[in-house]
Amino acid sequence: EEEEARQALAVFDPVWQLLTPLEQGRLVALLVQQVNYDGATGNVAITFHPTSIRALADELAQKQQELSA
Repeated sequence: EEEEARQALAVFDPVWQLLTPLEQGRLVALLVQQVNYDGATGNVAITFHPTSIRALADELAQKQQELSA
């Protein structure tokens, strides 16, 4: 869901800054299934792998719990 993706990415933002470009590329490849661009309208549509955002959100929540403990 869009809100779930927004929350996961907001939490992930500080971590993203620490990743190397190679790691960032690998992560994007794991999350994004397809990108469509309509040059006539300038619209971009991104399709995520069905469970990738939820898996990322779950993993980040677990890491936050570990750091808080």
